[in-house]
Amino acid sequence: MYILADFLWMSDGTFLHWLLAIAFTALVLDTFFQTEVISWGSLVLFAVWATAKCDLPIQWSILVFILFLGIAITLYYTLWKQLLDRFIFKPLVKNAPKEALDSFVGGKGEIRGEGSNMCVLYNSELHPVAEECRETLSAGDKVIIREFKDGYAVVEPIKTV
Repeated sequence: MYILADFLWMSDGTFLHWLLAIAFTALVLDTFFQTEVISWGSLVLFAVWATAKCDLPIQWSILVFILFLGIAITLYYTLWKQLLDRFIFKPLVKNAPKEALDSFVGGKGEIRGEGSNMCVLYNSELHPVAEECRETLSAGDKVIIREFKDGYAVVEPIKTV
């Protein structure tokens, strides 16, 4: 680690400060870009920083790195992820607009096609019908969309009196 710091002309300790700053920045970026790559990169940087602060021989540094990485992962998933979910994501998602397919639920459509090619026509769009609904339906039937499951519309025929 110190060889890298000397190579980057930061042997006065600023290298570790930069490492810590990059780790915190990556952790904050994790709030905006929900990818595990940024999160894990930040956790590894925290573990490297903590290991470098211990100033141990290389044999012990590997073990200490694994220990610090385990601690960082534990703290990340028990504290940071929970705080983000509770105070940022849930309040924002609560008022978010519905997905396009979710807005179709409850709508009335018409069946087109037969067998595995059966679709429901709703709002000038064709959506494939779930396999369990196909047996009782035929082309031209009027249906209500109950839900979308794995990209397939679960429909129910409209009962006419």
